[in-house]
Order: sequence, then structure tokens, then C-alpha cells
Amino acid sequence: MNSGAAKEEEQSVWIREERDDLNLIFESMVVGVYLVSKARKLGFMNRVLREKFGDQVGAICYETFHSRRVPCPLCKLSEVLDRKTVRWEWHSRKGRQDLRPRWDASNECRRNYIETDDIPE
Repeated sequence: MNSGAAKEEEQSVWIREERDDLNLIFESMVVGVYLVSKARKLGFMNRVLREKFGDQVGAICYETFHSRRVPCPLCKLSEVLDRKTVRWEWHSRKGRQDLRPRWDASNECRRNYIETDDIPE
């Protein structure tokens, strides 16, 4: 194997290991984590959200989380895409939802953390 191919393979292994480590962290969390694209398609849902909503990767966020046919009127995605830090709370029948979006370097998908406290009604 030439040095270029060896370096490329080494980088590939490193990327897989980092991805697996990050996935382990997300799957171990007691709060929900998902990735959503500019088109509002879910790219990832961790265990917490899959248990609550089913595996909806590829589905539209507002349809999955709110049973809506159109984007949420108070959606903060455009602000997140503009690289603003946004924090807000919304209430649902399933308890308090605290959404803390974060953008990533790819400028395509955004990480969103949903903390849920199931508050009895």
C-alpha cells in the first residue's frame, strides 16, 4: 500500500471510530437528540426519540414531532441556519420540551437537543 492510500485508510478508520464514539454518547443520553436538514428532514434520532416517536429518519420534523402539515409557526430553524444560538421551550401533551439547536460545520444538518420532563397534567 502506498503512503497516500495508507494515510487515507488511517483517516477513514479514525472517522469511523469518532462517529461510533459520538453515536455511543447520543444513544446513552437520557434526552432526545436529532439532526435535521435545511429541508426539515430528520437525518438522525437517538434512542430516546425513537422510543417516543418511532424511527422516523427521513421524515419531516414538524410532521413527526407535532403532527403538522406545514412548518411550525414558531420554528427557529432559519435562525439556527443563520448561525444564531437559539433556546426556547414548547409544551405538548407529552411534557415539557426544551429545544436547544446547534449548527455544525457542514452547514447542512443541525444538531438539536430535546430535553423532556414528563410533567403530569
